[in-house]
Amino acid sequence: MKKKLPLVNFGFFFRNTDPLIRKKLNKVDIYYDQDIIHSRDNINFYRFTYLKKIPAIIRGIFINSESHKLLKINDLIISIEGYKIKNLYDFFRAKTKLKWNTTINFEVKRNNQSKKLKIPLRSFEEWKENYPRVGIDVKEQDNQIKVSDIANFSSVTFEFLDDRTINNGDIIISLNGKKIKTLKDWDQGYSTLIPNKLARFVIQPKDSSKKIKTNIKIINFNKFLELNRKFCMSYWPKEGAKILLKEYEEYNFYLDEKYKSKVLAKFWNKKNTDTIIKKVIKKLKK
Repeated sequence: MKKKLPLVNFGFFFRNTDPLIRKKLNKVDIYYDQDIIHSRDNINFYRFTYLKKIPAIIRGIFINSESHKLLKINDLIISIEGYKIKNLYDFFRAKTKLKWNTTINFEVKRNNQSKKLKIPLRSFEEWKENYPRVGIDVKEQDNQIKVSDIANFSSVTFEFLDDRTINNGDIIISLNGKKIKTLKDWDQGYSTLIPNKLARFVIQPKDSSKKIKTNIKIINFNKFLELNRKFCMSYWPKEGAKILLKEYEEYNFYLDEKYKSKVLAKFWNKKNTDTIIKKVIKKLKK
């Protein structure tokens, strides 16, 4: 398999704002078809039919990214380097043609007018240092913003089975002193998070009327990779882990689940199972 160059990232994200889009796809398992879609994501995380239904409207821009102050929230991407963009599928396809350390030509629709912009991309190494790995996804429900997913190896959950101060179903009351009442509020607050800085949350835990303050230190993408490597080498057969980690990091942070299972099964034995059980029990006792 030919090694691929790391996909470029612009530091902004999109959002599916129509819940009916996923329902119309008539599939129960929609784990990867999440509502927030980062420009860094690998296209293989999503079904193409899903991406083709979502316009390339920017919903948030991280403040320490190259796109900050150039692009704006609600910009509709029309083209990138001459490639026409009609939806998110087109965006991710066009992104595969781009390279780091170059200046990328964008055309966006802003306030019903076409606008041409140039986005200077930094290096892949700089991006990994500056990109926040937050690990929180949310949904709007009952006129509240609730946590819908917490990612492992993130600012919220460093390691496997770690205790969390924010959990699925919790209501987010405020972020860094700003009230969070709508998805727009969340996306704007989420965009301000910076690696190595504290994010100040006020949450209302699920099934509780109490409001709790909690501070979370935001990690960067390099730290995520470090935590992911540590988990894989600790809980997977080391020979299989080395193969999968190499391929995951070389092929744009994506592994097919069936392929991953096949590789792990090749190296798995009773000793691995016993080791994992001991580690899990030790972790739970802490």
